[in-house]
Amino acid sequence: MKRTQIQLTDSQYNLVKEISKKKEVSMAEVIRESVEIFGSALLLNSKEDKYEKAITSIGRFKSSNKDLSINHDKYLNKDYEE
Repeated sequence: MKRTQIQLTDSQYNLVKEISKKKEVSMAEVIRESVEIFGSALLLNSKEDKYEKAITSIGRFKSSNKDLSINHDKYLNKDYEE
C-alpha cells in the first residue's frame, strides 16, 4: 500500500468523516473505497464497454408479453408510474 497526502475542501472532509462514522471504518478506507468505485465506474462506462454490454444482453431475457418490441414505451411508462 502506498502512503499519500490529499487536500479536501471542508465539505468533502465533512462528508468523508460522516461516511466513515456511519460505516464504522477509517476515513482512509472511505477514500480508498470511493476511488475504487469511481475508477471501476469510469472504466466500465466507455462507449465500447456499453456497446459490448448491450450486445451481450440481447436474447438473455424473456417476457410473457408477445408485443414487447412494439409496445415497449407503453410498458416502460406503466412501470415508471408504479
